Amino acid sequence: MADFEIISEGKLSSAAAEISITSIPATYTHLECVFALRADGGAASSNAYMQLNGDTGANYGQFGGYVSGNGWSSVSSAAFASRTGSVTYFQSACTAAYGSGSPSGIFYVNHIMIPLYSSTTTATKTIMSTSTIGWNDNNNTTEYSAGFYNTTSAINAIKIVPLGGVNLDTHSSWWVGGYA
Repeated sequence: MADFEIISEGKLSSAAAEISITSIPATYTHLECVFALRADGGAASSNAYMQLNGDTGANYGQFGGYVSGNGWSSVSSAAFASRTGSVTYFQSACTAAYGSGSPSGIFYVNHIMIPLYSSTTTATKTIMSTSTIGWNDNNNTTEYSAGFYNTTSAINAIKIVPLGGVNLDTHSSWWVGGYA
């Protein structure tokens, strides 16, 4: 077995309500995921969420923040509210560029690491994520968060869903890989 292998990859050929990656094998130790997301053309929402193993229970927690600005002259930052152990999804793992507010072809790039995803003895799975977007001197943002998924089960499925009942736009893409 290779040290790193792509488990799943794809690109939406039309707008979709979600991206579902199923049948993730427990043959690796760590997961690394990249999602390039954009809300569909008429959407004014920029957030998406991640659910693992189809779990909609209050088993997720997280904390993070963001930095945004137009270069070095004007930078703002803030922390997200803590969402510790009481939410039904991991929100700041994924951000989708505004369909109606960003130029054509702009996608948020989301990088997610889940160490020990296949363990059935660890009490929780740690989730680390960063999201970045930049399209001109006035719109550049980096978001970061860390959190957990409360389970001793191996992670075998990932679902990405935009908030607000919008779709993910055509050409939103992903890959999920495993490390030995």
